[in-house]
Amino acid sequence: MKKRFFAALLAATMVLSFGACGSKEAKVTLGEYKGMELTNISDSEFQEFYDQLITEQSGYEAVDRAAALGDQVNIDYKGVITETGVAFDGGTATGYDLVLGSGSFIDNYEEQIVGHSAGETFDVNVTFPEDYKKEDLQGVPATFTVTLNKVSEYKTFELTVDYVKENSEFETVEEFLASLREYVNLQNFPTQIEKKLLEICTVDNLPKAELTDRTETMYNYYSNYFAQMAASYGLDAATLMSYMGFADDAALRTYAETQATNALKVAYIVREITDKENLYLDQDAYNERVELYADHYEYDNVEEFVKAYGEQNISDSVYSTVVYNYIIENAKRVDAVEEATEGTTEGTTEE
Repeated sequence: MKKRFFAALLAATMVLSFGACGSKEAKVTLGEYKGMELTNISDSEFQEFYDQLITEQSGYEAVDRAAALGDQVNIDYKGVITETGVAFDGGTATGYDLVLGSGSFIDNYEEQIVGHSAGETFDVNVTFPEDYKKEDLQGVPATFTVTLNKVSEYKTFELTVDYVKENSEFETVEEFLASLREYVNLQNFPTQIEKKLLEICTVDNLPKAELTDRTETMYNYYSNYFAQMAASYGLDAATLMSYMGFADDAALRTYAETQATNALKVAYIVREITDKENLYLDQDAYNERVELYADHYEYDNVEEFVKAYGEQNISDSVYSTVVYNYIIENAKRVDAVEEATEGTTEGTTEE
């Protein structure tokens, strides 16, 4: 949960940053951003990404055979006390998906479905455990009339040449994986770039009004996020904050101020590089990017999008992408060094 939370916080400071950034008070001194060293994703990181992608593409598919352990079945069932034939609360459902062998149901309920096929109706006889949560059912024999609607088998997605040819511009699996790896690199580089820009560049005289506005907006965003997350987990916001490493509200505000300061500095650095390298887009190219942003954030039109985020914020976001691409094109890219159990492996450099 903590990893997911910080991913959400990071998203709040990326692409469309909060607050205005229109003052000329700040003074920027640029470091050497050309030839910046950027680290490619490691083999293990890419494998983790790839495995997650395969998992997302995998799933249960309907099959025409008898059910087996590991299958997902869709069932209707109605349970009654065996001795009296009286139904009990929670003993009836329709269209329920159950993975056989998962241990979701009591006794050997799931095992008794094995061997049956879709369309069959049959009885499952079980005995509630002695420590069952409902005292009136503890140790009680029950009979469930089950109708098996569908049997589905888990299919692990396989990346094949045919799939690659049908769904991409590539002809081989190797080419597709190389492109996928580069996609992950390009997603990871902005975080590295922002960190290094803050290390090698200085920004003095940040406008106080802008910093205060941005800090307050970020703080409100984080507070609302905590409140919503806490409610979904049945916790109070203070408890959830403590789980995330924030001792109190003051700590959260300090975090918001730090993030706001860094985001504001990066915005000014990006402007300075844009001006120095003359990276300005022509109006058509700029408008096209804004339209893409508006579509990505699901606005009906550009006007509503600009009203929501402000022209300066959108401009900063557009030129952040332009500047980051420029830095990537002129970067020295190095391969990540994997942690080795024996010896040391040196990274290689792409010129």
